[in-house]
Amino acid sequence: MFVYVGNSDFVGGATGGAPEDAVSVFDFNTETGALAHVQTLEGLRTPSYMTRNPKVPVLYVAERWVNADKSTPTPEQMRGDGVATLAIDPVTGKISLASRHTTGGQSPMHVNVNSSGSYLFAANPGRPKDPDPKEGHATAIRLGSDGLPTGIAGSVHFDGVQPVWRERPKTYPHSVFGDPDWKRLFVPQLMSDLVLIYDIDPNGKLTTAKQPFVQISSGAGPRHIAFHPSARFFYVVNSFDATLSVFSYDSVSGLAGIVQTVNVHPEGFTGKKNISHALVGPTGAFLYCSHRTNNSLAVYAINQETGELTLASRHDSNGARPRDFAFSPSGKLLVVANQKANEIASFHVNAETGALQPTGHRIETFSPNCVVFGPN
Repeated sequence: MFVYVGNSDFVGGATGGAPEDAVSVFDFNTETGALAHVQTLEGLRTPSYMTRNPKVPVLYVAERWVNADKSTPTPEQMRGDGVATLAIDPVTGKISLASRHTTGGQSPMHVNVNSSGSYLFAANPGRPKDPDPKEGHATAIRLGSDGLPTGIAGSVHFDGVQPVWRERPKTYPHSVFGDPDWKRLFVPQLMSDLVLIYDIDPNGKLTTAKQPFVQISSGAGPRHIAFHPSARFFYVVNSFDATLSVFSYDSVSGLAGIVQTVNVHPEGFTGKKNISHALVGPTGAFLYCSHRTNNSLAVYAINQETGELTLASRHDSNGARPRDFAFSPSGKLLVVANQKANEIASFHVNAETGALQPTGHRIETFSPNCVVFGPN
């Protein structure tokens, strides 16, 4: 088993070729959680989120220009923005650059692949501080049988200028997630506190769904989504106020309704509220959420009738700024990317209680920001 880790601190190395901007490969012991470095593929362009094709051994990496001084990239600087396709050797786990392709928008932040491996979806926020709202897009990219992108199949762009107090006064599609059947695409809009919903047709065209959006609390900042495997519920990670919004969902009609809002930050916590990622465990019994400034992972028991959450336990992430995490295919182990600690760490997962127990295995890697498990 192999684990793929995106390496970037989103500060330097934006032109690619710098060792700090890379994807690293680790051999992973599925019994002990031990990690051993296999390879680091350098020369990637501030790699952000990654996803793996479920049908062929291919990994997709969102690449975008980020200026070290946080200034808005110019159109020329962003000319190379897009998705890098990395071929995976199933035997050695090693990766190689297979292609680069446009995502049909600027400054791609997040990518995801549907369950058939036929389409790659991308969230393209555009230039971060550019008030022009027309640069924000979500796109569907057609994939060949070999997993390589072949063209843009569908695209939607977003209008509207956000309140001036926002850090980025524009629409900001932060990520793209499909429901379990990949009938619909969900696009969290970080700055407008909406999750937009689109129907996906067989040819990859995106059209506004019957229920076009769900509303999140003002100022919450929706970032990521986690679906329950039953498709009856989904959970929205709200970065700015460190809450989880719980929604019911009817996969036939596409209708969704708010059920609950949960504060992820611990009682008495006075630091910055900043959560990043959530996943429902493979059994569907527990939801896990990372708190980047509290350096913790919260575990919630899921009510199987209503989808509501009850805090079950909270665990130190064994590092600093846990930006991302992923379960092993068996669900028995979890790997956390502790970005500011420059380490990834593994945990045993208790199937009965959902609790996490450190395996004692951690390994150094530069500014890990995303974790993806590879072929068995």
